[in-house]
Amino acid sequence: MTPAAPRWGLRLLLGALALLPVLLLGGVVVSAELRARRLAESLIVDANALASFSKQRPPHREAKEGSVTDCLARALDTAPDVSRDAPWMSPQVMNVRFGLEPLETLPATALDSMTRNDPWLRETLACTHFTTLEPIAGLGPLAEPLHARRQALPKLQEATASLAPLRVRLLVQHQQLREALEVCSDGLSLIADLLWLEGPDASLGALGESTGLVRPCADAVWSADASLVTSFERQLRQVQQNTPPYSRVMQLERVAQELRMFGTFFTGEQTGRLPIGARSMVATSASLSRGRQERVGLANWWSSSDRAFKGVIAAADLEEPARTRAINVAQKDFESRWLSLVRVPPLDVRYQMYAGSHEVLPTSVELLLTTIALKRGESPVTRFIDVKERDGVVSLVPKTSEWVPLSVTLHR
Repeated sequence: MTPAAPRWGLRLLLGALALLPVLLLGGVVVSAELRARRLAESLIVDANALASFSKQRPPHREAKEGSVTDCLARALDTAPDVSRDAPWMSPQVMNVRFGLEPLETLPATALDSMTRNDPWLRETLACTHFTTLEPIAGLGPLAEPLHARRQALPKLQEATASLAPLRVRLLVQHQQLREALEVCSDGLSLIADLLWLEGPDASLGALGESTGLVRPCADAVWSADASLVTSFERQLRQVQQNTPPYSRVMQLERVAQELRMFGTFFTGEQTGRLPIGARSMVATSASLSRGRQERVGLANWWSSSDRAFKGVIAAADLEEPARTRAINVAQKDFESRWLSLVRVPPLDVRYQMYAGSHEVLPTSVELLLTTIALKRGESPVTRFIDVKERDGVVSLVPKTSEWVPLSVTLHR
């Protein structure tokens, strides 16, 4: 009987060794699920905070009590589709924008669109005079993607980008310089408001709106008297104060991307605690089929990705070149070894480049403030642009080659 005891003990040892990989795998699965559950709970808090934010901010001029977004809701509901009205990017139209040709040389369709949509444009720009900025249905962080207002946002941005610069040209041509500068400050303020509300989704439209306004507005400054310029400078300083930092835009990006990529981990109860638009993002992610191996890899990649996003947010508002270095370091956490186990759509992680893109509005404002300084004979202090002078011609050129279309030429 005695020799059987060692054999029995050996069997137990071999059985335990055989079970060890199963137990370890089970531990990895449980650990991954628990980590994903904690991240989901944290994301629910962040999503609700973004979707319900309310910001009181002093408008750049003519402050009115009320909600910017209530006003913009009406503007979105009635936004014209100007895309087929005229060849807005043709040389004929661009020459008028740049002040090379008078307004009368515009195509008839462009003149008609300007006249027909002018009441809408005035009302839309006036939305920036209200004091409260907060989300409403279809407009704001994590708004429902298929809501009619969210769908209309590109139309609103294209209409203002096409019409506002030409309205400034019309007013300058008729020496209505106060009104021209008001269109300029309203248009720039609208860009800042949309960046607060929509984050990355508004960034591309912000490029078109800014690049269209800068040259006509610089000419309006150059022609205006000292009192108008002083008033406009105050308005520009307030627009600067009201522009969201890049870290805010990246907070929106983080929450939206994590909902889309990792929504499959949310339980029904957790999904029910999300804002309506965020639930749509979770539903898209949850529709993807995930095997157990993929699910474990995805959960562990979420942890790495969340760390990367938070590192980018922490670096977002640093001065260059520290910002680019820190963002590039943070983005290495997106390159997790767990990616080999999952099939996910590629994530465009060039956030150091998008940081520069976010600066189109600050660059536009600085160009106009520099124009004001030069008009007064002052030496401007600049961050985003270079000032070059030759033979009585002053060129204001953005330091970032991407923003060269914003360049302004002034004749002393």
